Amino acid sequence: MAISRANVAAQIMEHLCNCAEHGYSQPGRHGTSGHCSVQTDTGIIKVTKGNRDCSSAVCEAWELSLAGSPYDGLITRYNWTGGMREMFVGSGLFSWQSVTANAARGDIYLDEENHTAMSLGGGKIGHFTGSETGGIDGEPGDQTGRESSIQDYYCGSWDGVLHYNGKADVGSASTPTGSGAPSGDVSELAARVIAGEFGNGDARKAALGDRYDEVQAEVNRILLGGSSGGSYDVDAMARRVIAGEFGNGDERKRRLGDRYSAVQRRVNEILDATGAGSTSMDVDAMARAVIRGDYGNGEERRRRLGSYYSIVQRRVNEMLS
Repeated sequence: MAISRANVAAQIMEHLCNCAEHGYSQPGRHGTSGHCSVQTDTGIIKVTKGNRDCSSAVCEAWELSLAGSPYDGLITRYNWTGGMREMFVGSGLFSWQSVTANAARGDIYLDEENHTAMSLGGGKIGHFTGSETGGIDGEPGDQTGRESSIQDYYCGSWDGVLHYNGKADVGSASTPTGSGAPSGDVSELAARVIAGEFGNGDARKAALGDRYDEVQAEVNRILLGGSSGGSYDVDAMARRVIAGEFGNGDERKRRLGDRYSAVQRRVNEILDATGAGSTSMDVDAMARAVIRGDYGNGEERRRRLGSYYSIVQRRVNEMLS
């Protein structure tokens, strides 16, 4: 019998909302020290004591629920509401859907500028809403019993719902192995890739299986406006650009040739999502997590940080210099 990762995420979120150890704070949004032991369908999961904000709570619940799966590390608690859609859809595990009051357990309601909450099923949601001071910070723990809550669904200013597709479920036949492949016309699959249904990078390769090459070639052809410049992975090349491999300005244009527009567009999307052009993403917090060893070393770190790798590693280097 498959174990639902969505149910595990919801179990963690229920703990965060119900346990008095967890209150609201934006500056202290990743907890303090010590752990709570949370019983889930996959066993005991350790959750750091201390405060969260709306986005770190939802993201952490899903990050912990995916531990040990092929998607481990693709969802990270070090994000904010404006970056969640890109991260969750980019993992290959979620699709962006219109708002419904009856979203599935573990699905995520998202107002990309202001707020997020997790559907707990049965018309209930769990979310973090504010500290005991009425501001963005407060003492560790829920001082009022209202800093987080489980309540009936309300019609907020939600932009959409991040809906989980079940691919990471333990024992599920849909868990990617790298050899399977979705059915359908290549043009239809390419359109679904561009819409974000199959995620990016390794998640996309796993989801498309042995059809990856033909579908990615069609994606590239569409994004390049019909150019026949050869098959290549736009996401992989964008990450190489971000890493500095193709230089800047005219040098980058020269080296990318007729691929420049498509690749640069993807570079801009990645940097916008990671907050590289703003202070929205908690780069310092993620860098400190790297220094603590939370993301491993070498290729493991690259895999777990994904498109965040370059900007976070740069900050790690600055902190250690």
